[in-house]
Order: sequence, then C-alpha cells, then structure tokens
Amino acid sequence: MKKLIILFFFFPVLLYSQSKNTTVRQLNSIIDYMDESSRINRQLYADIKQFAEGYIHSSRPKRNDNYWWTHSRQDGRVGPFDKDKGRFPELHVDDQGMVSDFEFELYPVLVERENIDKLLATNFFGDKTDLKKSLLDFKLMMDSLIVLHRTLYDYVGAKTYLNDTEFKIALSIIDQTSKMLDSYYIRGVSLTTSIETYYKTLPVLKTQKKITTAIIELDQCKDHINKWADELYGSINNTPTNDQTLHALNDVSLAKDSILLSTTYGFGVENNGAMPHTRYTIFYGMMKSTLYWYAKDKFSYPKFMTKRDVDYNEFVDRIRLDVEDYNDFMECADGKQVCENMDYSMKMAAGIGVDTNQNVQLKWPRKGYLFHFVKQEEEKHDVIIEVKKDTLVTEHQQLINNSSPHHMVFLLDISASMNDVGKLDLLKDGTKYLVSLQRNSDHISLLTFSTHSHTLLRNVSCDQKNKINEKINELHAHGATNASDGVKNAFGIADSNIITTGKNKIILVTDGKFQLDGAALKLLNSFKKKNIELIIFLVGSKDDPTLAKDFDKMAKKGNGRFYAISTTTIQDILIKEASD
Repeated sequence: MKKLIILFFFFPVLLYSQSKNTTVRQLNSIIDYMDESSRINRQLYADIKQFAEGYIHSSRPKRNDNYWWTHSRQDGRVGPFDKDKGRFPELHVDDQGMVSDFEFELYPVLVERENIDKLLATNFFGDKTDLKKSLLDFKLMMDSLIVLHRTLYDYVGAKTYLNDTEFKIALSIIDQTSKMLDSYYIRGVSLTTSIETYYKTLPVLKTQKKITTAIIELDQCKDHINKWADELYGSINNTPTNDQTLHALNDVSLAKDSILLSTTYGFGVENNGAMPHTRYTIFYGMMKSTLYWYAKDKFSYPKFMTKRDVDYNEFVDRIRLDVEDYNDFMECADGKQVCENMDYSMKMAAGIGVDTNQNVQLKWPRKGYLFHFVKQEEEKHDVIIEVKKDTLVTEHQQLINNSSPHHMVFLLDISASMNDVGKLDLLKDGTKYLVSLQRNSDHISLLTFSTHSHTLLRNVSCDQKNKINEKINELHAHGATNASDGVKNAFGIADSNIITTGKNKIILVTDGKFQLDGAALKLLNSFKKKNIELIIFLVGSKDDPTLAKDFDKMAKKGNGRFYAISTTTIQDILIKEASD
C-alpha cells in the first residue's frame, strides 16, 4: 500500500516532466532545422561573394572570365542515394544512384525539413499559432533560398555569363540574393523569438540542478554575444568594449568550474566529451581560439561589399563553434541523450555516476550571413544631390541658408515592417537630401529603434556629409518596434546639445502604431520646457484616422507636429521643419 501511495503522488510529476521534456525536444528539432539552414545560408554567402567577383572581372574592359566558380563542384557526383529516389523534389538521383555535389550539400537540410513537416502534421502547434506562423514563414523563405541558390549554381555551370548582355541576369541574381539573405535574417530572428517566448512559458523542472546552475553562467556569455551581434547588424561597432566584457565574463565563469561541477560525473578527468566538466571548459576555452580573435584580426574589406556586412559576417563566422559548444553542454542536462552519446543504458550510466535525470534545455540557433553589393562606380561618388540653379533645390537651399542654426535628432523606426514597399529607402533618400543642403552650423544626430535603441551619430556637424551619408546608407530594417528607449535616448542627446539660439527637433519616423511606456510619456511634458520639439512622420501607412489622431496627440504633447508623409511631400516637409 505504501508503494502505491508513493507511486500515486510521483506518477503525475513524472508525466509533467516528460511532457515538458518532449516539448523542448520538439522545439530543438526546429532549431536543428535552422542550424542546417544556416549551413546552406553560409554556402550561398560564399557563392555570391565569388559570383560578384566573377561579374566584376568579366565586366571590366580587360575581361577575365576565370573568376566564375562555385564551392560545389559542377562535375561532382556523390552517392549512393538509390533509397532516396523521389523522396525530395530538390534531389535528382540518376540511374547510378548519384546526385550532384550541390544536391549532396542540400541533403541534411532536406532531411530536417522532412522532420519539420512531420511535426507540422501533429497537434503540437495547437496552442502555438505565433510559433507556427514564424516557422512556416522561415520554411517558405528557405525553400525559396534553395531555388535561388540553384539558379546561381546553374548560371555558373552553364557559363551563362558568356551570353548575358550587360550582365542583367547576373545583377538580378546578386540583387535577389541580397534580399534573400536579408529575409533569412528577419525570418530567423522572428522564429528564434517565437521559440524562446514559448519556451519561457514552460514549467521549470527541479532536476539537474548542477547543470542548470552552470547554464546560468553560459547564458551570460551567450546573451552578451547576441547583443554584440545585434549591434554589429545595426552598424554599431563597440568591439573594444564588448571584447573586454567578454574576457571578463569568460574569466569569472571559467574559474567557477570546480565550484559548479566538482561533484558531477568525470570531474578531473580530461578529454571525455560526455562529461559536463569537459564540455563546460571547452565552451570557455575554445572561445579563446574563436571569438577572442575578432578584436585582434585585420579584416579584408572587398570593395564590392559594405563594411557593416564584413564586420557582421566575420563575427558570425567566429561564433559558429561557440554555438556548437554551448549546445553540447545543454545536452548534459538530458540524461537520456547523454546515455545515447555514451552508448550506455541508463542503468549502466547511473552505475558510474552519470545523472540520468532529464531536464531538456533549449539550444542556441546559429546566425546567418549578409551580402549587399556595392557597384564599384558608385564608390567613387558621394551620395549628395547636386544643387542646380533655377530649380526647386535653390528654393530649399535658400530657406536653409536664411534659417537659424538647428540640431535635427533623427529617431528612425527600423523594425522589420520598414522593409515593405520602399519605406526605408524613402526615409534614407529624404534624410540625405536634407543633409546635402545643411550648413556647417547645423548638426545632426541619428538614432534607431527596433527591438532595441542604438545611437549611430551624436551631434555631428553637417560639414561631415560623407560620414553622415555612410551611416544613413548602412540602415537596415529588422526586429520588433520598441520606441520608448529611443524617445528617451533622443531626448537625452537633444537636451545635452541644445542650440540656444536655434532650433532643436526630434524627427521620429515610423510606419505604424507603437506604445510608449510611462516614463517616455511623462518625458514628453519636458519637451516644451527644454525648447525641444517632437516631430512625428508616418510613412507608407494606409489611411488610418485613429492612428493619425493618436500620433497628432503625441506630437503636440511633445511640443511638436505630426505629418503623414510620402515620396512627393517628404522633402518639402523636412525643409519646412529645418527652416521654421
């Protein structure tokens, strides 16, 4: 009877734990699909870089067609794949059971996609609508990426460049790839966020305490690396500071190895990959051979790529092994997986001191690469609008010349929705137009907000047009919309750089509704006292009287005005605000 009572109380707890562990394993299967997708993303990036080299050398007066090649051999065949005939539409198995090198590289991601299709066919996503949508968006994007990569591969293999008039097809492939890699980033961030958001709603299990305590240490490094990557993506390079912080985190956490893991299986025995101690020290130790070199290395910056893309991609390259080492340690909390890796039964593993309890942890997905092609002829010219006589530009220039000095603090929404229908391009062009007319006595600050707020330029004199235009050109949309921190930071910059004899304005540009927190709303009351005006631009949004009313109310509270802008009005409105 006593045993029955114990079983009665223990059985629901066991089911509760199994349910959570099963759910996390299914979430990790999505991350496995993302990881294989990241490998294809990396190959596409390598191929598009070489493809751009081919275009550049073949389009020169002294044509050289020797740069057209792909990383998958055009004549390579791999097999046997007889059993996979008809399994995947992307796989073309010949009579000998062989597939091309290119298709062989696709095989792992196709298998993981098949696993995802099986998961989608279950009721797993019944209460996870946001996660399912993010996954389907990512999956659709990946299918399109594979098709595009095949197009690039076939273009080179068929030597289409020999008959591609003005290289229109090549340039189209380059442009499509740039947009596809942008889409990969956006869809990847969205899917990762959905996975992590759902994971946080799951119950916290009390088993594997030593491992989960150690994971807290690893997560400090992981979170810092993610923040560093986000900054590089947003064209903010704080590498010396971030590198110093990483070193400090690494040193402190590595020193805790004996405190955290001294009583775990295999402590003190080196080079056994199944041991928590070994995997913990590998994560921190290998980082010294990977990410530590990021701050030291001198990167090569091809003229056909943006500096921001190179900085970001080099970082992503450095952390690939760190992500793998992190995920290896996560396995230590899953006693079942540890036993499988050791090829032991759970009873045998428990007999030598392995904690066979299961507390499955979420993996860390790898990041993708970026590529934005810079035509060489465009590098020789500054993006400044020429001022000609007898044109509207002269009228605008005269208005600027007759105005008081001004400090324009641009606070720009670069959330993912700004990628739609040229919204971000409209914003860039309008800002660069104003900069082209501004004087040395005028100043500009540039901040962005999406998931986080970043400061790109702080009170820069408008005689530094090249520097300002470079930062504007590097703007890319990603993430969610979080305006509160942006408003606080913009106000701080405007307030600390007040032009007492001129105008001080914050130009907040967005494409849709957002909420300000209590502190940001309260701050709006200080704008008038500080001689700062909040100007809100709504770009590319359909007529929405309620939204316009809300923004108008917000702008007036911030001592300013609201405008719904378009391609035909943005220049006039910017000049009006700069000269009033």
